[in-house]
Amino acid sequence: MENIDILVIFDALIWGGSIYCFYSCYFMRTQKRLHKNILLIPGNINIDNCKDSEGYIKFIFPRLIIFSCVCFLLGGLNLISNFTSAISDKITVLAILPLLVCIFWLWYVIKKSVELFW
Repeated sequence: MENIDILVIFDALIWGGSIYCFYSCYFMRTQKRLHKNILLIPGNINIDNCKDSEGYIKFIFPRLIIFSCVCFLLGGLNLISNFTSAISDKITVLAILPLLVCIFWLWYVIKKSVELFW
């Protein structure tokens, strides 16, 4: 596999993950409850022990929407550019940096939410 093939897989996972994040936002907003979600709730946390699930949803929802939009747009843009060669490989690699920043930001938000709501 060439390096660009690994980037295609990475971009597809990011783009697909953003769709899962949008689904999680939709579920939490419409059902008004938490569900077992490996992205938002660490494995060692029991969702039944949440002190304030409504507060958690209000806390995580806007942050998850921002994360989902960034991943959907940048992941999709990178995915399209990998197939059309519209953007050079160097710029495609540089476009991964905001995605990585966003992933680390969400990790921090999740860590903070566990401290606040469990």
